[in-house]
Amino acid sequence: MSLVHEDGVPRMRAPGQPDLRVLFVPKGCYAILDTWHVGGLRGSGSHDVAVDDVFVPVDDSFAPAPPVASTSQLAQLPIIPVLQAGIGA
Repeated sequence: MSLVHEDGVPRMRAPGQPDLRVLFVPKGCYAILDTWHVGGLRGSGSHDVAVDDVFVPVDDSFAPAPPVASTSQLAQLPIIPVLQAGIGA
């Protein structure tokens, strides 16, 4: 996931909602870092990934959720942490 910048500042989709994009990075343009050394969880396949200076065309990305047209603070929560709460449950 990446935050979209325009003229050096985060681009907003709606008030208080930055433009976040999920990016599809071509194989070989990233490095998988061997940083997961936790007893009992080796089979989880969790790793850190490093991506440096890779251009991703807009056609190889998508927004994880549409902008919310609400002034409620609850409606402006970032979508990814909200979704992760459900996945964890």
